[in-house]
Amino acid sequence: MAPNLFELRYSWLSEFKYLETKAKEQASEAAFAAAAIQVERHSKDTALVPPLVGEQKLHRRTMVFVATKRLLPRSRLNDRRERRQSVAQGGQKKS
Repeated sequence: MAPNLFELRYSWLSEFKYLETKAKEQASEAAFAAAAIQVERHSKDTALVPPLVGEQKLHRRTMVFVATKRLLPRSRLNDRRERRQSVAQGGQKKS
């Protein structure tokens, strides 16, 4: 948990969907609908949301990626730092 979590002004709950290149508009709309249902369900999770959100307003967002050739998510700052060090050293990790 973040050290000053309750000093933040907003809380966000996001759901992402990924569709292949050939996806039609109907598939995009179906993905948005499915994402909205998931966000709504997760936002009502009484074990998860209240301890993390506190008194803050919970903002809900959905995003659909279509034809994303590469998507490279990272969840930890150390992943980025290690990658930067590797790139800076010509692709070799520091021991």
